[in-house]
Amino acid sequence: MPRGIVVSLAAVAGLGWLLLSAPTIRAADTEDVKFETYDRVEIKGIFYPGKKSEPCVLILPKYGTSYKDDDWDKLALALQKTGCAVLMFDYRGHGDSTTIKKPEKFWEDHENRAGVRGYDPRKLKSELATKDFTREYLPHLVNDLEAARLFLDRKNDAGQCNSRAIVTISAEDGGVLGAMWAYSEMYRFREKKGGKLPDPEGSDLLGSVWLTPTSKLGTKETEQNTQALAWLTDVGAPAPAHNLPMAFFYGGNDTAGKNFANSAFKAVRPQKDNKVTLEHVIKDTNLKGSKLLDNQLSTQDDIVTYIDGLKKAKSVAEWDSKDTKKNQYWWILKGTTTALPAKDADEDYFDRVPMIMLR
Repeated sequence: MPRGIVVSLAAVAGLGWLLLSAPTIRAADTEDVKFETYDRVEIKGIFYPGKKSEPCVLILPKYGTSYKDDDWDKLALALQKTGCAVLMFDYRGHGDSTTIKKPEKFWEDHENRAGVRGYDPRKLKSELATKDFTREYLPHLVNDLEAARLFLDRKNDAGQCNSRAIVTISAEDGGVLGAMWAYSEMYRFREKKGGKLPDPEGSDLLGSVWLTPTSKLGTKETEQNTQALAWLTDVGAPAPAHNLPMAFFYGGNDTAGKNFANSAFKAVRPQKDNKVTLEHVIKDTNLKGSKLLDNQLSTQDDIVTYIDGLKKAKSVAEWDSKDTKKNQYWWILKGTTTALPAKDADEDYFDRVPMIMLR
């Protein structure tokens, strides 16, 4: 038999071994999903199942945009190929997340009546649009992230992800919501008998990627906007803060993005030997946020590489059941013993994130 044919058969045999040993998750495995918030807004998105041994990625687009915009889907597929699960969704009033499943529940909330235009007790609206939101209402979208976390915990228990190792990837002011949510998670606790609190639920966060971080949510300042850097500092700075690894991505020609990323990096004060909290410059571009995912740039590969390094530096928490529905949860205000209910045992939803804890 000619030598060339022998080599080809060996290559085929090797390829067969690789195919047999490859991960069972297929890149095309996705699921259109929906879940409800505490006030019964139906959130719609897409879920990419992953392996129990790999992180779970939560993608947070810029306010006013959809996860269907730009190249989020390509990034999600690239992450899924490494074994990561990915959840992308539209915030309330965005894209396909416009339905209020239980209008009577939604409109009984005073924050919704005060912050969403169009309340009429004679005929309760069952549809939401961003044009109906006052600027003071925007921080309440953090409740969509809280509902997404509960969704991931349920998928965790179904064996389709590991919600004990969550990485957030946010674009522009999606990062304000991400910082707000991460901060709230650092002060949310599962009740444990014996008087001693367990680790906060925020300990399940493995790291964060910020694509052109900013301090503003929407186009104008709100009270919560001024807290964005404070939340980042609390979540990302070394002990006694929570030391969550962060990567700040921005375009090399984007002065505003560079300036805030510099400020955020200095605020979290990474130690000299910290290789997982860093600034990452995408050279020769002034693109921002999810526009940095453009195929002409290296951003998608750089994010995958960063998360791979994160896994090696911190290690991925071993999968375990969250059994969230049966547990009771509390928010405890920073620096106090004041506890606010987050969820009673056997309830299906988290309560509204209290704005008082975010001030």
